[in-house]
Amino acid sequence: MTNLDAKLKNKLLDLAETLNAFKSEAVQLKIAERLLDVVFNEEQGPGDENLEQQENNFASRRAKRINTNSRMQDGTNTRERKSTGATKAMYRLLQSDFFDQPKTIAAIAERYNEEFNENFKTSEISGILLKSVKENLLKREKNQENKRYEYVKAND
Repeated sequence: MTNLDAKLKNKLLDLAETLNAFKSEAVQLKIAERLLDVVFNEEQGPGDENLEQQENNFASRRAKRINTNSRMQDGTNTRERKSTGATKAMYRLLQSDFFDQPKTIAAIAERYNEEFNENFKTSEISGILLKSVKENLLKREKNQENKRYEYVKAND
C-alpha cells in the first residue's frame, strides 16, 4: 500500500468514526454528502457554478440514490404493494350486494380484510368513498344514533 493510500485510509476511518458518532442516519448522510461536495468542488477547482446549480446537482444525486435504493436486485420495488388496491376492491364491493344496506367506514374496512385479506386504513378508504359519492355510485347518510356516516348504494 502506498503512502497516499494509507493517508486516505486513515482519513476515511476518521470520517467514519465521526459520522458514526451521530445517532441519526439522516444526519450522517447529510454530513457525508456535504463533505463529498466539498471534496469534489476542491478537485474541480474554482468553478463558475453558482449555488443554485450546486443545489440542483445535490437534489438530482439524492433522487437518483433514492430511486436506486428503492429497487431490489430483481427489479421490484422495496416498498410493498397491496395485492388488491383499495379502489379496485371498492368497485368489486359495489358490484356485489354489500352496499344494499348502509355500512360504516369501519365495516367497509373490515369487509376489505375479510374478502381481500388486506388491512386498509380507514383513511385510505375515505377518499374512495367520497369519490364514489360524487360519482353518484353511493349515497352518504348520517346515522342519527351514533352520528357517523354510512354508505349505501345510490338509487339509479
